[in-house]
This record gives sequence, structure tokens and C-alpha cells, in this order.
Amino acid sequence: MKLYKIMVNSNGHIFSTKSNNFYCDGQICGYAMTLSTAQDLKSSNFSKVTTIIFDEFIIEEGQKKFYLQNEVLIFLNLIETIARMRDIKVFMLANPANIYTNPYFLYFDLSLPFNNDIKLFKDNLILLQYMKNEEYRQAKKETKFGKLVAGTSFEDYAINNKALNDNKQFIEKKQGTSKFSFAFIYNDETFGVWFDYSVGKIYVSYDYNKNTPFMFACTLKDHTPNTMLLNSAKKYNCWKSFIDNYRMGNVRFENSKIKYVVQELFKIMLTK
Repeated sequence: MKLYKIMVNSNGHIFSTKSNNFYCDGQICGYAMTLSTAQDLKSSNFSKVTTIIFDEFIIEEGQKKFYLQNEVLIFLNLIETIARMRDIKVFMLANPANIYTNPYFLYFDLSLPFNNDIKLFKDNLILLQYMKNEEYRQAKKETKFGKLVAGTSFEDYAINNKALNDNKQFIEKKQGTSKFSFAFIYNDETFGVWFDYSVGKIYVSYDYNKNTPFMFACTLKDHTPNTMLLNSAKKYNCWKSFIDNYRMGNVRFENSKIKYVVQELFKIMLTK
């Protein structure tokens, strides 16, 4: 048996890998897989797996990879395939980049706790911890690299463990002078678009007029008899104004999740 990697730990156990399998003393003890191939595992048996570790689940800006379409649903399907009605543990590890705009935080509506505190979600099924090791941070600041990046945004990210790519730009609540224009549905969520001519801005909000005749579906699965598909939207002046003002930086979002959704939507619209 050809082993690609062998390591002996302090207790004398031999850890090795072959293909996508992990071994301890010659016995299989785990598996490695990519999320993009998870759908191929539907018929596989993982009855002895009790723990899943998903490393680097948050993609950092500049990396040559992208989130899969409907990635969270694919990952949940993988958990179901492995668990098969059993209770198992899932550990998800990542650096603090794009904290509030990654699909996992958005899907489960997660937010960070303060310092090293633990925060619980979904009836205590999700535990989130934001780790900050003060001794490690101080030691890292004393290195040559730490001194090189002192006072920069990268110091906040690499040493102070602050989110690198999240920002509050374009986040703003609409005012009472805003007038509802139209609504759109994207991945089962409905958003309202409000024009405020007194300040020259357009706001995107969860608020919308449920009786509006201008309700647009952004995907086929969002399409119902009471909606118009997105490909017909550009012929309406309200959408044209929305797109033009987005390009000019006049669009505001009421929270980071809405900002992320609209940015993803415009990536689709502006490349067609």
C-alpha cells in the first residue's frame, strides 16, 4: 500500500493518508472530501463518522475559488447524507474575513459575540465562538512582520482577528420621506425598493407593499403567477433608474445581508 504521507506522534501512533482516506495504525479513521463533489456521495455509508470538520468555510477575498451556488444547502445535504438520523458534531473553522456577508452567516442569521464569549443560535444547536488569544496577539506584534503591518487594516485582520473585508459602506436606514417603488424576490426572500427624491438616494429594505403590482422574481424557483421574471425588469423605468443609481453609488441597504444579496443580484444583471 503506497502512503502519500506518514507521521508518528508522541504516543507512537502512526498516522497516514492514501487517496482521500486517513489512517491510524493502518486502520481507517477518517475521510477527506470537497464540497463540490458531495452530491456523488449519496449512496455512500458513513455510519461510523461522528464528527465533521469544515476548514476555511469562509472564502477570503483574492482566493481563486468561489462559493458554490446554493452552497449552504449542499453542505446541509452532505450532513444529512453522513448523519442518517444520527446526532453528529460539525466544527466549522475560518479566519474572520467577510463575516457578515458569507452565505453561512446569512442563511442562519448569525452574528459575532464579543471577545471570546460564546453565542448560541437555533435553540442552542449552533454555538459560535470568536477566538482572541491576547498572549498570541502580543507575541505576534513583536515579530518583524507584526511591526511591518502595525497600524494597517491587515494588522486588524492577521493579529487583532477583526474581519478584513466587511464594511459598513452603503449601509443606511431609509427615512420617512422614502416612497415605495417595487419589490423583488431572490432565493425566497422579498425586498422592497424605495426612492427618496429629497436626498437623491434609493433604499433596499425588507419592507415592501404586499399589494404592489410590480413584484419581480429573480430566479425560476421564485417565479409565481403573481410575479414577473427578472429578464423583463429592464424595460421598466423603475428598474432602469435602480440600475443607473447603483452604478453611481446612490443605492443604500438597510443591513449587510441585504447589501450582499443585491450585490450578488447585480453581478448577474450587469453581466448579461
